[in-house]
Amino acid sequence: MVVPEDAETPGHSWVAPGHAVRASNPTVGSFRRDLSASADDGALDVHVVFNDARLQQGDVSLFDSHPYRETDVRVSHDLSTAELREALYEDVDYFHFVGHVTDSGMMCPDGALDTRTLARTGVKAFFLNGCRSYEQGRALLTAGAAGGFVTVDDVADDDARSVGEMAATLLGVGFPLYGILDALELAGTPADRYTILGDGQSNVRQSHSNVSILHEFDTDAVRAASGAWPVSLHHYPHRKSGIGGMSAYSHTDTSSAVYDASVRETTLPQSALDEFFADSGIPVLVDGTVRLTDDLSVEQFR
Repeated sequence: MVVPEDAETPGHSWVAPGHAVRASNPTVGSFRRDLSASADDGALDVHVVFNDARLQQGDVSLFDSHPYRETDVRVSHDLSTAELREALYEDVDYFHFVGHVTDSGMMCPDGALDTRTLARTGVKAFFLNGCRSYEQGRALLTAGAAGGFVTVDDVADDDARSVGEMAATLLGVGFPLYGILDALELAGTPADRYTILGDGQSNVRQSHSNVSILHEFDTDAVRAASGAWPVSLHHYPHRKSGIGGMSAYSHTDTSSAVYDASVRETTLPQSALDEFFADSGIPVLVDGTVRLTDDLSVEQFR
């Protein structure tokens, strides 16, 4: 495993020997599959598998976080090796596995399913949220997936749950994979144990504004401010909303600017607060926790 030097960018792609952590590890095949796939306006198919009753399951409603698009979420428990194999054969936009992973494969009640035995998969994007799932995820990439998250070391159960829930929220509103990994680091979660397989610019659906921006607030700075709230805008260009487009901001004091991978420091005027929190599906990072404006209000910052 390789740890790339910090290039002061929100995302990295590692195309040298070895396998990088906290970066995207693309393959030619993953680029081709991502280009041929489309995050269209249809319903997003999500399959969440909980294969260990001892692990905390998390909030599956977070997968259905897009304000204007439908999401079909299916939840399964304790799949056998045969059932898990069939689940990986099925066409699905996003497959989220919560359970134990070993060198032998993904653990099931009757043994382990080694994804290296799969000739194909219908899964587009995945998250194997178990310890040391890199090799199993790599096999899914080889079998036909476009990309996903894996772990390169052991992860604590509580950390795995918080990371999984944050990924679900941001994927649901259209964030690319690399933007989610960067948001994990901004939130102070142990992102050094996670990495991306495939194209980090992959996303399973388009955001409702066609751009991916994370609004970051610090409640101490907000309470000390008068007249306007300080806010950091983190930009994550990807796919159709790539670098070079123009972005306009309907709530903050920032004027229109070229859409790039920068962080812009600006303010949110007091007069725009109610309107901002009334807008649905905007991801906000508040003191290390990703929330949507649907679940926030002005009163919670005071």
